[in-house]
Amino acid sequence: IKYRKKTAQRMDDLEKESQQEKFMQETVLILMVKSWYMIELSLVEKISLFTGIPTDTLTEILNKTKELMSDKTEKINKLKSARNTRYFYKELYRMKCNSTYGMNLAYLINRKQEYHSNKWRKSIERLRVQNKTLIPSNRIVGLILGIDQRRVQYLLEKANREHGHSFS
Repeated sequence: IKYRKKTAQRMDDLEKESQQEKFMQETVLILMVKSWYMIELSLVEKISLFTGIPTDTLTEILNKTKELMSDKTEKINKLKSARNTRYFYKELYRMKCNSTYGMNLAYLINRKQEYHSNKWRKSIERLRVQNKTLIPSNRIVGLILGIDQRRVQYLLEKANREHGHSFS
């Protein structure tokens, strides 16, 4: 009877280890997709070794993520370009403002410099907000990996509880 209890206990332990390993593998895949913008090939190879999924398949997953996120990426690139243009004009009018001009012209240049400075600050704030959207939603992650978005949320919350990081 003791032997059966020990054997049953060992089987339960093995099953828990297997479930824990599966949880870790799924979580790593989710985090890979969430971090698609910063993942390098060397990390993809390590993820491949850990999950047992071929590197080519993982690369395809990242390419699919890139494709689904292309609209957001394009929007962010436009915002960066606008920010850079606004910075140029802000600095242009700052330099003109520091030059010697008549009183009326200096006032107008100063107003333009303030206007472009405000536009530049607003574009930085818009860019800061938009950069957060480069992380795919749980729905998109689920779509890419073929799992339910609630499962994605559950795994991220579980990882957060166990490791104390915010993965969402």
